[in-house]
Amino acid sequence: MTASETAVTRRQNKAYGEEYFALGFDFLDGSFRAIGVGLSPESDLSAWALDEPPADAITRLFAATGDDVAFLDFDDVSEGDRLDAWLAEPRTKRELGAIYYGSGGPSENETDGQTAHNASRDLPEAFDGLLFVRATTPSQVLDDRG
Repeated sequence: MTASETAVTRRQNKAYGEEYFALGFDFLDGSFRAIGVGLSPESDLSAWALDEPPADAITRLFAATGDDVAFLDFDDVSEGDRLDAWLAEPRTKRELGAIYYGSGGPSENETDGQTAHNASRDLPEAFDGLLFVRATTPSQVLDDRG
C-alpha cells in the first residue's frame, strides 16, 4: 500500500471499525468516463477504453471464469488452496478514478499510461473484496438544467 492508502484505510477503520469493507472494482472490457489529462483539447470529461490488462492482473483471473459479474471476498479464500498461493504474490489491478492519462501518455511520475493505471500490490492487504464486471459502459453526463 502507498502511504496515502494506508492513511485512508486507517481513517476508515477508525471511523467504522469492523463494519468497514474496502471494496475494489475491476473490469475487462468496455469504456469509462474520466478527465483525460493532456490527451485532447476536448478531453475535460470524455469516454475512454483501456488496453489489455497485464499478464499478472487479477482481471485475467476473473475473466477466465467466464462470468459477467463476479465477487471475491478475500476472507473466503481457503488457506493453502491454489487461489491463496496465487494471491500470496503481489498482483496487478487496474487503478482508475476521475483522471485518465491514456495508454501511452505520461503522468508526472510514471513513464506511460499502463504504469499509471496498473498497480501491483498485495490485494488481500489492500482490499477486503473485489467486484469484477466483464464489460462496462461510461457514466452518462447529466444536463446542467437545475
